[in-house]
Amino acid sequence: MDSEKVAIPREVAEAIERIWLSGYYGNSPTRKRHDVLTNWFYLSEKYYSDYQIIKRYADDNIVNYVKAITDGYTVEQTSEERVREYYGSVYGQGDYGKITREAIRETLNMLDISIEGVNA
Repeated sequence: MDSEKVAIPREVAEAIERIWLSGYYGNSPTRKRHDVLTNWFYLSEKYYSDYQIIKRYADDNIVNYVKAITDGYTVEQTSEERVREYYGSVYGQGDYGKITREAIRETLNMLDISIEGVNA
């Protein structure tokens, strides 16, 4: 069976990592995965804010959550990261790149959105 990593939101990945790296588990990745995956009561007691993040995600995406814990995961890019990446990708493409970058900056400014490296 081929296991493929799923993409999960950055805040969920960070919550999982904070719990896994907390030091409580020693060197037992199997135990960590078991606790993060199944022990909702323990998580809610010891890691309440991270539990809330994970629980909100798992409530709507339980299959992806289980796959992320068992098969591994990648982190989804945020909207800001996607805009910044596209903005950088058109740099050096002559007039097209200049017009596109200006349009992106103007659109973000009209929407009162600031993205570091783009319009902030």
